Amino acid sequence: RIIHDPEEKGLYAIYDAIQAKQGRDFLRPFEMAKGPAQWKGVEEFGNLIKDRLIPRLTALIPTIKWSNRAFVTGINSMSWGVFKDFYRSQLKIAEKYASGQLKLKVGETFDIVKNMDAYATMLADWTGRASLGVLAPAAPILGNVLYAPRYALGRLIGPRHLFSANPYVRKEAWKDGVMFVGTIGGAVLLGRGLGFWDVELNKNSADFMKIRVGNLHVDPWGGAQQFVVFLSRLTDLMTAPLTGKPAMGKSSVTGAEYPLNAASLLESFLKSKQAPLIGLISEYMTGKTW
Repeated sequence: RIIHDPEEKGLYAIYDAIQAKQGRDFLRPFEMAKGPAQWKGVEEFGNLIKDRLIPRLTALIPTIKWSNRAFVTGINSMSWGVFKDFYRSQLKIAEKYASGQLKLKVGETFDIVKNMDAYATMLADWTGRASLGVLAPAAPILGNVLYAPRYALGRLIGPRHLFSANPYVRKEAWKDGVMFVGTIGGAVLLGRGLGFWDVELNKNSADFMKIRVGNLHVDPWGGAQQFVVFLSRLTDLMTAPLTGKPAMGKSSVTGAEYPLNAASLLESFLKSKQAPLIGLISEYMTGKTW
């Protein structure tokens, strides 16, 4: 349905050209045919490709297949919908320039394909499909060490689009970012205010802005919260010599504060992103689970 979209014929050709040249493939393939680069697979489901034994066996589990189909179909429909909306807004702006309602400054150009490319980059980052660039050939190795490296990279570098040089992308990034943080943050804090649950407000706690009901901890942020906490702790470490205040973390288990250091912070963050097999080996070697 996306490839042959009857509403915007030709838009998929624009997407296809962008992803072929720049690697902005925000659409997830449902099945990986034998041969394509492994990094194009759906990382969240362990790259269910046909030429490796464990993924091949995993793909036979009915619940995995159903979940994968629902996830891929749902997120592709959403991503294509917003990509199409942005394209339509670009066509309207182009019409205004053509009719003289809007005027370009001297030396300024309005390039729809260029703007679509920039927006596709944002969409890929924000939906966990960040381009690995020159590291793309090493993606199979990275995927065996770190869990879903493209997804993690997208979460880490996604905020850069708030400061994009492209004004149309920058506007969309702020609109979407404010809506995302405002909606989820508002719901979390409203529940806290009504006494439905507790919420940790210390930005250096692993439980920052999570819902807590007794021993149950709920993260409604879709994986973004971990990176916010990591970057907050890293920022405190970097600014500590200037502020004179030690960088402190807070345990989500005991509630006690503890001094942060760069080595342990990075080690802890990387451990939380280990691929399952590496995680099992690490737990066996250390005798401790994550």
